[in-house]
Amino acid sequence: MNYNLDRGERREALGWGLLLALVTSLPYLLGYIASPAEKYFLGFVLNPADQNTYFMWMSQVASGELLLQNLYTSIPHEGAVLNLVFIAAGWAGKLFGSLDLAYQLLRLVAVVLLAWSVWLFVATFTASRMRRRWLFLTVVFGAGVGWVWNLYRLWNGDFGGLVVDTELLSRPLDLWVPEGYVFYSMLVMPHFSVAIALLLLTVRCAAIGLADNRLAMTAAAGLLCFSLSFVHPYDVLIALGLACGVAALYSLRQRSLSRTVWRHIGLLLLLGSGPVLYNYWILNNNPGMHAWLVQNHSASPAPAGYLAGYGLLLVGAVWYTVKHRQELGSDLSPVQWLYAWLLILPLALYAPIDFQRRLVIGAVAPLAVLSMLQLLDWLGERRFSARHASTATLAGVLLLVSLSSTFHWLNSFRKTADHAGELFVESELVETLQAIAAAPTAHGTVLARLETGNHVPRFTGRATVIGSRGQTGNFEQVRASTESFYRGDMSDEQMTAFLNEQRVRWIIIGPHEAAIMAPGTRQRLAKLDLQSWYSNNGGRYEVLVPAPVSEYAESCHAVPKLLPAADNTNNKNAACDTHTDPA
Repeated sequence: MNYNLDRGERREALGWGLLLALVTSLPYLLGYIASPAEKYFLGFVLNPADQNTYFMWMSQVASGELLLQNLYTSIPHEGAVLNLVFIAAGWAGKLFGSLDLAYQLLRLVAVVLLAWSVWLFVATFTASRMRRRWLFLTVVFGAGVGWVWNLYRLWNGDFGGLVVDTELLSRPLDLWVPEGYVFYSMLVMPHFSVAIALLLLTVRCAAIGLADNRLAMTAAAGLLCFSLSFVHPYDVLIALGLACGVAALYSLRQRSLSRTVWRHIGLLLLLGSGPVLYNYWILNNNPGMHAWLVQNHSASPAPAGYLAGYGLLLVGAVWYTVKHRQELGSDLSPVQWLYAWLLILPLALYAPIDFQRRLVIGAVAPLAVLSMLQLLDWLGERRFSARHASTATLAGVLLLVSLSSTFHWLNSFRKTADHAGELFVESELVETLQAIAAAPTAHGTVLARLETGNHVPRFTGRATVIGSRGQTGNFEQVRASTESFYRGDMSDEQMTAFLNEQRVRWIIIGPHEAAIMAPGTRQRLAKLDLQSWYSNNGGRYEVLVPAPVSEYAESCHAVPKLLPAADNTNNKNAACDTHTDPA
């Protein structure tokens, strides 16, 4: 079969990528353009509490780091994380002078890359350009029946809001797990887009290499898998698991072990598994990274959530596989990888591990390809009186499976227009954090309550005592101590011990912190030699530092508004350099 694309197809694939980049950018443009002066758009349309992590990494890279640290904890540790996507974005941020611009450029490039990869992926399973186009559209926009749940919710007056994880577990998967879907990933998280693209390209190269006995293609798949390990390590398990699954199906069907087949699998395992072991090692042995293991303890949703999350795509994929069950393991054609993916998916989702939910990444691709192949074959067997009847059926099915993706796109406009929502923070907070970023010293941590602390690493490049449930070490204990400190429940000795233990150099008092401070707490802090070092013009945000503190020159406060934290370290002048560093 011809796996290649002609010039016309390459132009069409690129055109779709550029169109999708434009379509997914429209909500972001609304967020940036319509944001009032007193609000700062965080540059996301989903879950900024988690996505601030990516700016934390980009800020470190822009400051010259390569091995990245977890700045959501005060636990001392060495940098260890290598993430190719955000290393590239951090370099771009330093080049362009804006991490926000770099992040959006990353998202655009990721969308185009994923669209191109999807077209190459579907071209592996059919030589017909018409079929490739329908497969492409179904993979990109396909999802489940979560839109039905949303209609019911809206009918009952629930127009969205923040929910806890246990509530999410009861919802269809296509409403809250972006990595399981192509368009959803394109819309909200660029590193998911890059990861899915690398995964699909890995499967394509490995499938062709095995089918045609071309070790060079398998080696290319191994190098793609190697790169994937430094973007989203969990996904490598899917690629390697599929390779072993295809080989196992073939060996069982042939009732023998083929040395040729397992040579390909061995090469893929050799090239792709090393970085996985490295990531496993740093998560378990680096104190700062060990805190991240908490976010891997994620319960897998009930089977109904998965069934609803893929809906008709799953039905069509199972239908096609059952119809062609005699082909399972009969040869080494690329379609065997789709069968293996369908069979392995339920095993991966309920494996006795902590991160099985993450193994759903890219799963829409094999389901969409198999289900659309089934529909195309079925229509080919029918005798419609006119060709447009077949096209109308395909378009109708595509529309039906795309409704959840449409919901996410429309909902992103609602969220970016809600300036009081989670996608926006006060400009005063950003300016306060940037003042800390411009401080002459880079040592020490920032103390704030959770709601404020989550933004600290992004805009300061400094560590925060608390800022993320999934990344702050000893989260519950640290949160309780932080709340007790601001409420004034601690004795003076306990306050001092807490600040020393957490190596605190900056203490933020903003609206979130002032809301729980007891009368007289400020006076107690002054007795502990904590003096005001910064106060924004509105007086709503103040930063305290341990004495002694010399007068901070007014020019030091003239931080260019809303620049990335990594760039603010270059905004000091001579007056700032003479500032006495807090002891």
